[in-house]
Amino acid sequence: MKTRWLIIKPPDMQEKVFIGLSARVCGKSPEDAQICVLLTGKKEKVDIPYPEGVRVSVHSDPVFTSHDISLMGASLEKRIREREPDVILFPATEEGKQIAAWLAGRMGIGLTADLTDFYMDENGILHQIRMAYGASLQAEIVTCAGRIQMATIKMEREKADIVVAGGLGAGKEGFALLEELARLLGGKLGASRAAVDAGLAPFSCQIGQSGNYVNPKIYFAFGISGAVQHLAGMKGSGKIVAVNTDERALIFDYADYKICHDAADTARMMLACLKDARADGLC
Repeated sequence: MKTRWLIIKPPDMQEKVFIGLSARVCGKSPEDAQICVLLTGKKEKVDIPYPEGVRVSVHSDPVFTSHDISLMGASLEKRIREREPDVILFPATEEGKQIAAWLAGRMGIGLTADLTDFYMDENGILHQIRMAYGASLQAEIVTCAGRIQMATIKMEREKADIVVAGGLGAGKEGFALLEELARLLGGKLGASRAAVDAGLAPFSCQIGQSGNYVNPKIYFAFGISGAVQHLAGMKGSGKIVAVNTDERALIFDYADYKICHDAADTARMMLACLKDARADGLC
């Protein structure tokens, strides 16, 4: 059975990450699937690895440079009615979610948000997997009514071996130190939702059920209590190092290494040690 997929790159997503999503979809697609990749802006070509038998076409739409949800949605609605895809996938960025919701309301299409995984069965039904009940369970969802199956997919941030993340307990001073620490370690900066809501870090750094999913080799959690929504986005990390003044913080239950101390002070000491080691030619 040939399955027609439409994958849409919203304006607020890095091309490198989008290529990863497209390759992932191609790898999970049935043989003889037809996949249409819609880019934003004027670019006409992007290199996407795909298995033999899967047909991929790439298109661009300049209207996406407007960042106007209604204009982008109307353009997509026209394409969807013309192409009649079986599956429509959006990365779960802020604009991706907004456009998907606009289309769902406009066209009466079912929408499953924030998938962590998915697969297609032999009948062409998309099985959509997402976290439920505060990230304590995995739900598997299928769209029974209507032919078009639409979902937004949680994306892993640009791959990093080390993520240095801060929570509300890190404070403004702590986040400045964590940013420098992440840079010296060659890693990426992350943040809890509480820290993002407090303006300590941008949304692009948010890790958890309502943010990014990461799987680094080492995950540093500074001043993060360990809410289940945050754990859902990072508990697949290789090693977890947690720093918190509360010895009963939930994050310690998942940590491989536990430091019961002030987050900013610990970051400051780590930076001093790293700089000394570099000065001595040890790293």
